[in-house]
Amino acid sequence: MTRKIILLMVFCFFLISTCFAETSKEKTDDQYFVIVNQTKIYAKNLVVTDGEGAYDGYLKMSGYPRDDKFQIYFQDTSDDNFTSMHVTYQDLRGIDLNEYFYFTYNDTEYKITRAKTNNVFLSYPGTAFELFLRKNFPGAYNDWFETQAFSTDAERIVQCYIDYKHKANVGKRGNDTVKLDSGGVLK
Repeated sequence: MTRKIILLMVFCFFLISTCFAETSKEKTDDQYFVIVNQTKIYAKNLVVTDGEGAYDGYLKMSGYPRDDKFQIYFQDTSDDNFTSMHVTYQDLRGIDLNEYFYFTYNDTEYKITRAKTNNVFLSYPGTAFELFLRKNFPGAYNDWFETQAFSTDAERIVQCYIDYKHKANVGKRGNDTVKLDSGGVLK
């Protein structure tokens, strides 16, 4: 039994030292990627240009899946110690949020805008009304759900790009937690 414990300890030490060795190696360009919708997106293939008009002061990104439906804009204010970014996106699908949906409930006809259905989907998930809208207006629900999923994907894509851009500092940065004292002052 003692021999099994010793062998297990040696194996664990080998495994731990291998993991540390792997994480201490410098990443190559092909190791900066994110998987979105089962597609590997390499940061080196993303195209970033200056934003214009309402997005002046932002960087515009392209080269990711669904960039024909959603346009990512971001600001990178990272430094050597912290990652800092602001991500937003523009919905290019041409969806009219003022579109009305009509339904009858208890012999009374109602109308609701797409914007209000989106609010119900977001604010009241699982309620009878939300389930009713989802069942009767599946296109509106699917559009809303795709938007919500993309907002998460956009942040992940931008984070991957920023890590790639600042790759010399990845692993050397502190965590992104800011500590404040009870008076709201940085510690």
